[in-house]
Amino acid sequence: MSSSPNNHRYSRKVVCPCPLRKFCYHHKLDSHGNILPYGKCFRYGCPFSAYTPCIGYKDHHDRSASSLPKPRRIVTEVRIHEYRTESDKQFMRVVVKKFDDGSKSAHCQRFVNGHWEYGSPPIDSRILYNLAMVIERVALGGTVVICEGEKDVDTLSSHNIVATCNPFGANNWQDRYSTCFVGIHVVVLPDNDAAGHKHAESVRHSVLAAGAASANILDLRTLDPALPNKGDVTDYFQRGGTIRQLTMAIDAAVLGGGL
Repeated sequence: MSSSPNNHRYSRKVVCPCPLRKFCYHHKLDSHGNILPYGKCFRYGCPFSAYTPCIGYKDHHDRSASSLPKPRRIVTEVRIHEYRTESDKQFMRVVVKKFDDGSKSAHCQRFVNGHWEYGSPPIDSRILYNLAMVIERVALGGTVVICEGEKDVDTLSSHNIVATCNPFGANNWQDRYSTCFVGIHVVVLPDNDAAGHKHAESVRHSVLAAGAASANILDLRTLDPALPNKGDVTDYFQRGGTIRQLTMAIDAAVLGGGL
């Protein structure tokens, strides 16, 4: 077996569907995975034009728009949402990045032996966001707002509204979270989409079954009929909504059974 192709700093083995040899591993690739036009297979001598390029790889001379590398995305915003235990110890955090093309990514880290490592805690050990404030409010009595994501919890906290959410957004509520809300009033504030409203209904039924004094859903469209699809309470404030309107709507939801 010839070793020069595989020892070259810019080459690696791949399986190529070569018509002349069923399994030919030695077509040379550059550092980006493009087939280099050396004219023939290094091992078997198959002419370069005789085989079909590897599935998933581009001919070295293919410079069509679809073959060009995508422009590098620029990070425009980084948010870190830290989950802490009832005793205010670091537990996990969610790191969210937004990019200039409008996309975003998120990953989870857990706090282990004094440092952060990638990965989420086991599902049966995950905790609510802003847990210490929720427990304090339960002890004092009152209302807790349950949102769909950490960003909205932080937004409400900045307006002195006690709020929380479960990790990883819609459809990830666990019934064991609901035991935190025994005896208090809960208002669920969903995002403006089908997944958000489905999640809100699930949360409402769960906390009621666990013994919450009341649990109702506040639809933000009652405050902002033009709220865009997937809009949330952060969008509500950015669109000119006021804290006075929102607190009145939360009180009305508690007293009147939701809006």
